[in-house]
Amino acid sequence: MQYRASGTEDPGQDAHDILGRLLTLPPLRFGVLRQSPAVDMIDEGGSMHILVDLPGVNENEIQVHVGTYSISVLTSSATDSGRKYYYRERAVAGYYKSIPMPTEVDAQSVKLHLSNGTLDITVDKRFHKGLHIQ
Repeated sequence: MQYRASGTEDPGQDAHDILGRLLTLPPLRFGVLRQSPAVDMIDEGGSMHILVDLPGVNENEIQVHVGTYSISVLTSSATDSGRKYYYRERAVAGYYKSIPMPTEVDAQSVKLHLSNGTLDITVDKRFHKGLHIQ
């Protein structure tokens, strides 16, 4: 898994980073799609817990970008190394999901774990001095 933290304080910068990645995605072949995976987000008080369904994806095919206000997950599938398909319905180039965060998160605190096709992302919320959270 590749992980990148932006650490920006500017929420507009996160959106700019995401847009830039969207515009530079590898070209897709006819009949090949980039799917949006199912996501659950759980608020655990001081942290956010995100579960992303990525069936059939290996750990080395996952890229995660954590910004101040968003998390992006991008995968690429292995190429078919010269196979000639007679019939094909399962053609998928990978997954992409941009997950807006409901609060500011600490991009340096991210923890990733892939198990049984589910990517488990845990990231701490960022609290500012003088802010009282109940």
